[in-house]
Amino acid sequence: ATPVPTAAAASVVFLNGPILTMDPDRPRAEALATRGERILAVGTVAEVMAAAGADAQVIDLHGHALLPGFIDSHAHRIGDRTLAGYATAEEAIQNAIELGWTSLHELFVMDTRLDELRALDRAGRLRVRVAAYLPLKFQFNDAGDWYQAYQPGQTFSPYLQVAGVKITLDQEWGETTFMTPDQLNAKVLEAHSLGWQIGLIENRRYLGGAHPFTQPADNI
Repeated sequence: ATPVPTAAAASVVFLNGPILTMDPDRPRAEALATRGERILAVGTVAEVMAAAGADAQVIDLHGHALLPGFIDSHAHRIGDRTLAGYATAEEAIQNAIELGWTSLHELFVMDTRLDELRALDRAGRLRVRVAAYLPLKFQFNDAGDWYQAYQPGQTFSPYLQVAGVKITLDQEWGETTFMTPDQLNAKVLEAHSLGWQIGLIENRRYLGGAHPFTQPADNI
């Protein structure tokens, strides 16, 4: 076979385990090859090896399945890390990676937390993709219009973006509400008119047991 040019060749090959593609037309494959952050080939071992460079790293899955990373659509894993017993953001990020999470939607990112995320990102220590949601309300306290210093969907890097804004509606299954209907309408209309995606959150007390931050992805 004609050698694949090194600059275009896959540098990592995964084989000897089911590759779960999430593609309904081809849900499984024998092998997968990547270079950097891109998947270059998925298919039979022969097809994938044909796309690999001579010095490609071959990872034997030993029968374990390979599948896309999990996306946590509502998290406070980094910002509220102390609730799960992590002293640093790096510890919380490492825990998320070990549990299979590769993307987190952090649903309460005030300016100080956004500053921290940006610092982690600049230092190359974020390691998971984070979509930040900026709060408009914290219980009965109005957070003001600080979020308007940013743009809807603003991207700082492939690992960090401002995805939307968040409004917390209530607490204890609605026993306490933080806004009147008129206040809610005004907040939503203002953010919507500026092009923001808006998350409306029902706030419930955590009832006990193992903390959800520490559970494997398939247990949440």
